[in-house]
Amino acid sequence: MTIKQQIKYHLSNKRYCTVKRKVGENSFEFSSGYIVDRSNNFLLMQEADEFRVLGYLVFNISAVSLIRFNNNDKYYDKIMQWESQVENVFKKA
Repeated sequence: MTIKQQIKYHLSNKRYCTVKRKVGENSFEFSSGYIVDRSNNFLLMQEADEFRVLGYLVFNISAVSLIRFNNNDKYYDKIMQWESQVENVFKKA
C-alpha cells in the first residue's frame, strides 16, 4: 500500500497510527495520533498521547516516509475506543 493509500485508509476509518517523517537531512520524527484531513500536499493530524487527544500537526506529505499501524498501534487504538477518546478526534472548521 502506498503512503497516499495508507493516508486515505486511516482518514476514512479513523484509525490511530504513527507517522515517520523527515525533518532534516538525516533527522526523522515520529508523530502518533489520528489523520483528520489532507490536501494534495499536506496532512492534518490530531496527536494522541497518554490516551488523550491533544493538538494538531500539519506537515508536508512528501516528508512522510512511513505510516505505521502495527500491533501496538492497533491495541492503543482499541484502548482509545474503550475510553471513548476517539469521539474527541475531529477537524475543527
